[in-house]
Amino acid sequence: MRAANFKAMKSTVSSGDTLPLIYSFGSDNTPRKIQGSIKKQGVDYQQAKVAVFNKANMGLVRILRPNSDGSYVVRGLNKDLTLFVVAFDDQMKFNAVIQDMVVPK
Repeated sequence: MRAANFKAMKSTVSSGDTLPLIYSFGSDNTPRKIQGSIKKQGVDYQQAKVAVFNKANMGLVRILRPNSDGSYVVRGLNKDLTLFVVAFDDQMKFNAVIQDMVVPK
């Protein structure tokens, strides 16, 4: 098995802050994505921050905000990553929620 060729990339969060995106796909990998939705008591919720981490080394992959319908997508991920996703309520009325063992498809 060949090691993936990781490249440093830049990504912009909707607030305008630029964060380094640590993991990208190598030349022999097809880019993959993860997607999901944020809900608060069963209703689509956009007032949150979504943080995506690499499970292997706890490295931050991306921080983003969900769309108006509560959905989010992170594209351009290496197929070999295993991730976990944490969503934080901007209003701080609810605890953070986590989805573990997320694999790009």
